Amino acid sequence: MAPGPPKVMERVVGFFIPPACREEVLGDLCERYRSPAQYLLEALRTVPLVVVSRIRRTSEPRLLLAEAATLYISFLAAAWWLAGTPFFADTAWMRLAIPSAAALAALVLRDAWSDPGRRTPAVDSALAVTLAFLSQAALSVLDPSWLLPRWVLLGGAGMSLLLLSALRTGFHPGRQHLKEAGPAGGGSPLTPDEILRRSQELRKNARQRDLALLTCVLFISMLGWQPILGQPIADWLAGAVTLAAAGYVTWRVYRNNSARANAVTLDAYRAQLERQRDEHRTIWKWFVGPLLVSMLTFALRAALAQWQRQGQWALIIPFVALSLCWSFTMGKHSERAARRLQQEIDALDRAR
Repeated sequence: MAPGPPKVMERVVGFFIPPACREEVLGDLCERYRSPAQYLLEALRTVPLVVVSRIRRTSEPRLLLAEAATLYISFLAAAWWLAGTPFFADTAWMRLAIPSAAALAALVLRDAWSDPGRRTPAVDSALAVTLAFLSQAALSVLDPSWLLPRWVLLGGAGMSLLLLSALRTGFHPGRQHLKEAGPAGGGSPLTPDEILRRSQELRKNARQRDLALLTCVLFISMLGWQPILGQPIADWLAGAVTLAAAGYVTWRVYRNNSARANAVTLDAYRAQLERQRDEHRTIWKWFVGPLLVSMLTFALRAALAQWQRQGQWALIIPFVALSLCWSFTMGKHSERAARRLQQEIDALDRAR
């Protein structure tokens, strides 16, 4: 029987395996060990498949789309504010996608390598921003013409840090506490203390969601202030549409929050669940729809500002596509949350 693999080689291979499945995979590789060359070839064939499998289990496609849109739009907004309309020509739209893609890759790998119960949105976001900076450092060696201006990079990174933290705080699957089960005890009535605890937890989740929504509104407002101060009527109208949408969403979030209160009776808790369910079901009307109109208005104005450039309309396609993906993701996420709330309402009704 051949001895086990060299410890140094085993440590190197183990470094590239996510911790959740590292021991099992290294054990399988050790059992099949015949020689260092065979072990290395086996690891090169096995480890990528393990990593991909782990990423598939830890990454939610809907959240991934939302994060991709958040990153790209953050850098785009920074470029709009700090570099102005002339920046959006030639390869600018693609240059903005490079740090966004690098940051998204960092989030995917972070989810695959970390313990779901110990993830911290701020740390996740900081790691993503760090990889965005590293992507620019690599470009400075490979092709400096694709580098972003320094202040655009810093502004986009700062906005990404803020928006990603809010998004992961309010919408990450590991932080959702909506219950699919009904009353405790398999159908026994909820006690007043249990009702109050669940009501407080529901309000806490709603506040976290509102934080994420209002952070998105802040970003949209930044897109609107600069054009509304411009002289051309097209700039003024684009800014007015954006700020009107941001103001409407802010008012709806405030109104929704003011209607929430802790429940101490079963009927009050059921009514609280119904309000939360209805907010999720109608999110297209009061949040996703208005912000999508704002983002498409921004893209249209950016293209019209340099309409004489050949291919200018094609350059906004990545931004438009990500805006649509972001909207679809937010809508689907809210539909799923509404279904979970309805399941709890049904469970409460069955237990009566």
